[in-house]
Amino acid sequence: MYYYVGIVPAWVIASPTWVAFDIAFGVSWLVFWAVWVFLIPAAWLAGKQEALRELLSPFQLYLHNVNVVLVTTEALLNQFPLIPYHFIFPLYFGFAYVGWNWWLYEKIHVWIYFFLDYNRPASVPICAILLLMIAGSFLSGASMSHLLGK
Repeated sequence: MYYYVGIVPAWVIASPTWVAFDIAFGVSWLVFWAVWVFLIPAAWLAGKQEALRELLSPFQLYLHNVNVVLVTTEALLNQFPLIPYHFIFPLYFGFAYVGWNWWLYEKIHVWIYFFLDYNRPASVPICAILLLMIAGSFLSGASMSHLLGK
C-alpha cells in the first residue's frame, strides 16, 4: 500500500510486519541451506534412496526452494531494510523451532529432523551451525540491502 498508493502504515502495523519479514528472510534461507547441506547429502550418504527421491521430488523442491526466491524478491522490492542487528529475530525463531521439535519428540517419539536429536553427539555442533547459517544468511541479506541503498 505504501509503494503503490502512498499510504504509510501505523508503526503498530509496520513494526511487527518488519520483524516477520526479518524472520521469513533468515529462516527461508536456513531451510534452503539445511536441505542442500544436511538432508540431501545425509540421505545420499546413508543410501536412503526413498528419502532422496522424496527430497528431490517436484513438490519438495518447490517447498524448500521457492520461499528463497519469493523472500529475496520481496527484499529487493519492499521498503524494509534488512538491518544487521535484526539478525536476532530469526535466531529467536530458530531457538523456538528447536525447542518445539524437542517437545514434539517427547509427544510422538519421532524425530522430524535427525540432526535435532539431542541424544546424538553431533547435536549441539549441528544446532550451532544451523544458527550460524540463519545469522549468516540474514547478514548476507543485510549486505544486499545496504548495497541497494536501503
